[in-house]
Amino acid sequence: MEYLESTGTQYIDTRIVCDDVSNYDMQISFVLQRVIVGNSGQDILGARKDTGNRSFILFVPNNMQGLFLNLAGYSSLNTPLVLSENIIKTGDLFNITAEINQLNNTATVVFNDVLLYENVSWVGDLYCGYSLYLFAVHGDSGIRDPVAAKIYKYRMFKNDVLVLDFIPVLDSYGVPCMYDRVTDSFFYNQGTGQFIPGPVKQ
Repeated sequence: MEYLESTGTQYIDTRIVCDDVSNYDMQISFVLQRVIVGNSGQDILGARKDTGNRSFILFVPNNMQGLFLNLAGYSSLNTPLVLSENIIKTGDLFNITAEINQLNNTATVVFNDVLLYENVSWVGDLYCGYSLYLFAVHGDSGIRDPVAAKIYKYRMFKNDVLVLDFIPVLDSYGVPCMYDRVTDSFFYNQGTGQFIPGPVKQ
């Protein structure tokens, strides 16, 4: 299957907590522009504790004019990783890779082969004790603002070891989900409704 599509109410619990040195590699396209009332945009990936400035959030703003990264609640990094004129268009395919190093508080982000941040530093601690959600952010009161998007692949490394390797599939009952090639297990929607399956790969 080419991708797993969320309409904006579905998400996956990766069961992995962000700590030490972690790397992320994903391919994504955005389905629609959704204005999230009372918040700044659609959450792609992350976890957040509302107290103590403990967060790791990757999201697109309501105006779709960039890719934003929030680390440890540190506002100086809550800025566009893409120049404002480079509006993210729905349907376009984007590759995002990131390294978040909590041992020396640095982050490096690459967006479609363009180096956006290199070893940029922040103040604070990302560790909040919550597992990372994909298609949303894991917060104190549950999920935050899920993104309406198609995810084609998602991989995560911890300390240079591959811990997740998601590919979109249909299980034996025909339910669209992510299959992890590392643990040989299926990860299902934890939200409402159902993921939309993409076409079968040729």
